[in-house]
Amino acid sequence: MSVMEYVKGCTLNDWLNSSKSNNRDLRNRIAKEILQTIKKCHDLKIYHGDLHSKNIIIS
Repeated sequence: MSVMEYVKGCTLNDWLNSSKSNNRDLRNRIAKEILQTIKKCHDLKIYHGDLHSKNIIIS
């Protein structure tokens, strides 16, 4: 069984479809943070297996 903590926010998918995502610098910062997080997880031998825009939370 897997347990995750609740994170308040919206999905990446919802965020990309909102007007907040029109800021190119913010889009780039979020993309960079996602890639850094994936790399850190992989370095720790943690693999998600089903990563997509509906299961990434922007808080």
